Amino acid sequence: MIQFIISSVIAGVILFLFKKEFYSFLKEADSNSLQQARRHLQTAYKYFFRNIKDRKNKRTKNYIGYPKFKSKHNKQSYTTCITNNNIKIDWNKKLLKLPKLKQQVKFKDERIVDADIRHVTISKNKAGCYFASILFKANIQTEEPKRIISENKIIAFDMSAKDFLVNENFKFSNPRFYRNSLNILKRKHRILSRKKRGSKNRIKAMLILAKQYNKINNQKND
Repeated sequence: MIQFIISSVIAGVILFLFKKEFYSFLKEADSNSLQQARRHLQTAYKYFFRNIKDRKNKRTKNYIGYPKFKSKHNKQSYTTCITNNNIKIDWNKKLLKLPKLKQQVKFKDERIVDADIRHVTISKNKAGCYFASILFKANIQTEEPKRIISENKIIAFDMSAKDFLVNENFKFSNPRFYRNSLNILKRKHRILSRKKRGSKNRIKAMLILAKQYNKINNQKND
């Protein structure tokens, strides 16, 4: 009953905001993305009230807080579902078609997935990079993993403060991406500290600094 009331209230609030001129930007988004945002909020309230009931009945000690307000200045993302083939992927040309966008979006990925698209989540990080997380539905037949190492031979690896990976036959040196980029980060932090708060130059400096941190993070992941 509570879930139905929450769903009805949220749907009514979205419809009310949709008609207001101040929130006219909601019309720029496709209807599925607004429905997904409503479902996410509804799920957050459902788990919040369920947790209160479970803690009262001593069924759990875990605490789930009240749903938090998501500012436009936080990590930006939205989810949209496929309806009437409104999401398409051209694997040869590396193009992604999304609802409400006039042009297709070019992406970088060497993989080719032969499966049905269920939904797509578009996110933007602080460095200004966009990512598409796509959920596919596919029938996959798993095979037993093949043994590539003989049972009679044991290979041991170790990590040390000096070297990234150590073996009896070879060593992999630690690339130290963060330490090597420390002087660059210090210089960019000094540039940022000189900018006036709220100015466009400060926003540009913050973006440059975020891109440098993103570069270091990508180096570590590679």
